[in-house]
Amino acid sequence: MKISFWLPHVKLSGGVRTIVTYAHWLKRFGYQVEVVVESKSAPRRFLANLLDRKPKWMQGYLNVPIRRTKSFLDSENFNSDIIVADSWGVVEKLGQVKTKAKRVHFIQHDERLYHGDPARVTKNYQLPFQKIVISNWLKKIITADFATDSDLVLTSFDQKIFHPVNGTRRLGEIRILILDHSYVWKGTKEGVETVMKLKEKYPQVRLIGFGVRRRESDMSYDEYYFDLPQSELATLYSSCDIYCCPSWHEGFGMPGLEALACGSCLVTYDNGGCLDYAHDGRTALVVPSRDQAALYRALEQAVTNESLRGRLQAQGLELAATWPTWEQEARLIESLIA
Repeated sequence: MKISFWLPHVKLSGGVRTIVTYAHWLKRFGYQVEVVVESKSAPRRFLANLLDRKPKWMQGYLNVPIRRTKSFLDSENFNSDIIVADSWGVVEKLGQVKTKAKRVHFIQHDERLYHGDPARVTKNYQLPFQKIVISNWLKKIITADFATDSDLVLTSFDQKIFHPVNGTRRLGEIRILILDHSYVWKGTKEGVETVMKLKEKYPQVRLIGFGVRRRESDMSYDEYYFDLPQSELATLYSSCDIYCCPSWHEGFGMPGLEALACGSCLVTYDNGGCLDYAHDGRTALVVPSRDQAALYRALEQAVTNESLRGRLQAQGLELAATWPTWEQEARLIESLIA
């Protein structure tokens, strides 16, 4: 059985990493699997396919063939048994083709919010394809707004990579980690402003940034890490006492779960998707989205109350230890689509 995953790009992002990871596992299960992306340049397309080029972030980590095509609408892309499309623009093209393949819409965010014209996104969400969602927040939206069913497959993390790394914390410091991102709705600016205000009162606070979008950031970080290898992320998470997620909305929010798995105390906006693992007062401190005053108060609690911080870290680790693995969730996808 052949399964094709259509993606808008293969640059590193949480959504792309999720899809490619499932493709990797389905290939290990014995299916013929490929990831398909559009490439308008004929020479680049030819060379990439000939040399089986993969992005740097995938090398040595995920094993799945990537095929570049001039257009998803070309007939060469229709000969799969199952086509799984990610993002509304790709789904739109899948809706235009004539194929006997089973069509699956893999939904990783409410794309009406930031990713496209709401009317066009809505039209494509209404296409009669099987729908898979990555969080209970999205499942509720698909039911309420589109009056249709969806299958829930929770995003996972690599337990071999993301675990506490001992000896990384620094005495006399409270290190707060924030994802640096160029999208406004990721809330980087709000998060940095809030922590900078906190630093005025608590000099032991250090602000740490990391990201893959900007080699150099203009934010006021005490330390900044660009494009860390997957193998080094656990050390960074573990070295930070608190992980602050100021995203306004998240389809799931993979870094928050990774931070829990590495023993960080999670302080987050209620961004929707995080609520599958961020349980206020138990595994995290959760405040209303875009309420910077509430975010400040929660961060202050985490900074000043060592007992609370330690309890949230411990309970976050307990939750992460019981989280379904990528392999288990890939088996669930197999049962849903194959």
